[in-house]
Amino acid sequence: MIATSFSSAELTIIRRAFACQMMAAAGITDTRIEAAFAAVAREKFLGETPWQIAEPRGGYRTLPAGDPVVRLPGRFVRPGRGQGHS
Repeated sequence: MIATSFSSAELTIIRRAFACQMMAAAGITDTRIEAAFAAVAREKFLGETPWQIAEPRGGYRTLPAGDPVVRLPGRFVRPGRGQGHS
């Protein structure tokens, strides 16, 4: 399991905020989709650190912290093992 400095209640709030951001960015208003985004603990799919984040001009940089909340929401994250969107 990935360590985080946030409590379970705080992670719930953070996931809900992420869901709202993704809904607004995509122009979607279906509350069922928002609830699904908020319910999934996406940090469980990141794998082991160190994680890398895609730079807008190409390439990757290593994230300074192993806390999944520290990474930038919606940016491509290259986990330590495998690849995927976070």
